[in-house]
Amino acid sequence: MQTWEYARLVINWVDVNYTICKFALFLPDGRREESSDMKVDAWKFFDKKVADLGKEGWELVSVAPFAGGLGSATTSSWHLWFKRPTQG
Repeated sequence: MQTWEYARLVINWVDVNYTICKFALFLPDGRREESSDMKVDAWKFFDKKVADLGKEGWELVSVAPFAGGLGSATTSSWHLWFKRPTQG
């Protein structure tokens, strides 16, 4: 039976001055996470992660947009889900 491993890439636009990108890899022994920070441009992090995932054999299988906020603050984000066959 074919088994899969999954990854999620999220880009959040909090406001004009703040965007963050988060990456989560779901492994049998637990989750591995990485994130852009204020020193790393979120869009460069996002672009590099998409390129790296493609090189590593990951396939984009789903994109989910989210929006919300509290009061006048709003957050918009995109969650990109990838999968690939397990190795070995």
